[in-house]
Amino acid sequence: MNFRRLGVLFLLLIPVWIFSQKKDVKQRYADSVEFATDEDKKTEYLLRLAELTQNENFIQSYEYSREAIRLAQKNRNVKALVRAYDALGDAYWFHTDYSKAQSYYFKSYRINDSLNDRRGIANSSYNIGWIICIQQKKYAEAHYFYKALNTFRNLSDTFGISKVYNALGNMFNDKYAADKEKSSFDSALKYYNLGIELQKVMKSNNKLAIFYSNIGQLMSLSGDFKSAIYYTEKSQYYFNKSQDSVGYFLNLANLSGYHTMIGEPDKALEMLHLSYLHCLRNDNRDILITIYKNYYDAYKAKKNTEKALFFLERYTSFNDSIQKEINSSTLNDLKNNYELEKKETSIQELKQANEIQELKTQKNRFALMGVGVILLVIVVITYLLYKRNKEKNSANLLLKEQNTIISQKKQEIESSIHYAKGIQTSFFPDVNELKSVFPDSFIFYRPKDVVSGDFYWFHKIENYFYCVAADCTGHGVPGALMSIVSVDKITQALFEKKLREPSQILSHINVEIKKALKQHDDQAKQKDGLDIAMLRFNLNTNTVSFSGANRPLFVISNGQINEFKADKVAIAGFTPDHYEFNQISVQLNKGDAVYVFSDGYADQFGGTDGKKFMTKNFKSLLLNVAGKSMEEQEKQVLRAHYDWKGSYEQVDDILVIGVKI
Repeated sequence: MNFRRLGVLFLLLIPVWIFSQKKDVKQRYADSVEFATDEDKKTEYLLRLAELTQNENFIQSYEYSREAIRLAQKNRNVKALVRAYDALGDAYWFHTDYSKAQSYYFKSYRINDSLNDRRGIANSSYNIGWIICIQQKKYAEAHYFYKALNTFRNLSDTFGISKVYNALGNMFNDKYAADKEKSSFDSALKYYNLGIELQKVMKSNNKLAIFYSNIGQLMSLSGDFKSAIYYTEKSQYYFNKSQDSVGYFLNLANLSGYHTMIGEPDKALEMLHLSYLHCLRNDNRDILITIYKNYYDAYKAKKNTEKALFFLERYTSFNDSIQKEINSSTLNDLKNNYELEKKETSIQELKQANEIQELKTQKNRFALMGVGVILLVIVVITYLLYKRNKEKNSANLLLKEQNTIISQKKQEIESSIHYAKGIQTSFFPDVNELKSVFPDSFIFYRPKDVVSGDFYWFHKIENYFYCVAADCTGHGVPGALMSIVSVDKITQALFEKKLREPSQILSHINVEIKKALKQHDDQAKQKDGLDIAMLRFNLNTNTVSFSGANRPLFVISNGQINEFKADKVAIAGFTPDHYEFNQISVQLNKGDAVYVFSDGYADQFGGTDGKKFMTKNFKSLLLNVAGKSMEEQEKQVLRAHYDWKGSYEQVDDILVIGVKI
């Protein structure tokens, strides 16, 4: 059974359950609309329904918005009318009808301008800026965004500030895609990180998801697809928590493209099939263009020319139609229409303002009459609150019992994982075995989770001492399972097959792991494997023989660092059975330092800009500490890691082995 594929399907089915809960919220508002007698309240419920459905069901959002507009005009509810125009503009935007979206945003702007509503003007400026600067690529019109940002800051409107940060990040993201200038990349990342810090304070899961997703797209534009996958998967976690199905499936479509770029088209196609079904159910055109493009890339990678051409034609046709819509309404046309509408409606707005003032005066006359009624209501409310508090206490008892059950289940799972850690650790050798041969040595080992996909292994046979540093696919429980299989095949090669050359051992475990994971079937989706560096020290001649799969060997001698590269293939996965690994021998001298490691240390995000530590900096670190004892080197390596990582999460398992001759 393909456990990895089942795991992927399980994770993809999680949002189906979570997003179904969102239907309950919409149903409550729909019921409120049906039974509401106060038309202002009914308008409010309609607006909330329009905002909830605008990015997933255009027809429903359109109908809710139009009815809200009708009621707001009928009852002269100016604030609601502005919201309704914005909601309808948003619905058209998500439906990629940008011309109509612009027209409704300008209607909203006209009303806000006539009322001198600063927050409303800022919101309209933001909406118009999005269409002009981002959809139509007119970056010179960015003053709409900066005007909105300044107003929101003066009003201390954190929600408004956050959405302008996102818009500016997206504008510079698009600009970077066009000009590939570092300044555009840095500006985009700056605004995204500002937004993330703000959303962490606001605790908005949906907005955090959007910012992380956008950083993922930015990283993909720079060619760093592993970072793109990391940030996008982090975004998926927050989309799940916020019950945003459209964001989740758009993310899934983006992830498919990244997996294609790192050589995993089959995984990409699984994701695309799920996203495509979602689009068909919800008429979401905004995701569809991404899906067509990524279908083309995935089938092209699989050399399926017929299907690749089919989706290329779909993508080209669909993209052309959207671009026509984007550019169908120019900024000058809308500005001229705005001035004309403003003149035509000025008399009606004055009349409306006068009627509003008369209504306020009439309300004041009735205010005193309502005081007695309010006192009676207070008494009734007091009784109801007492009754509700009693019911709440009963509910809290039930909730406490449920929390106890959840806590017990969580403790059981954690106990199982810690027990698994004990099993995995039992396969690893005692560090003292390394110290007994090389007293001046260290192992820096930091799993991302309780159990790890990185592992070390060493053993003395005759006059040879074998040392291994390996990085299995994934981390956590899947990586740990791979590590156990790998250790088993290494010991089999040495003790059963009596192989002694590192290159022969790697060739042997390449075939045996593929057999264990049933990867010889051409249709198999299970393509996991591992990267590894294997050393064999000859204790008589002071030489080291090295063979590696994607993991190099560093030797520091006389203040110079020498890198011995590994074969550019992994163990198992796509590596053929007949592949023969290369092997080199290096003569060592007293005082030389030897290092093997996984990629987790160099791939850690951190620093002031949230970037990777990188191999170049890792080399510099080792050179700086090479003259110290291995015990002190381990401390320096640990300190440098935590200084760089700061408040960022650890992204992968980390393993570094150092030996001084």
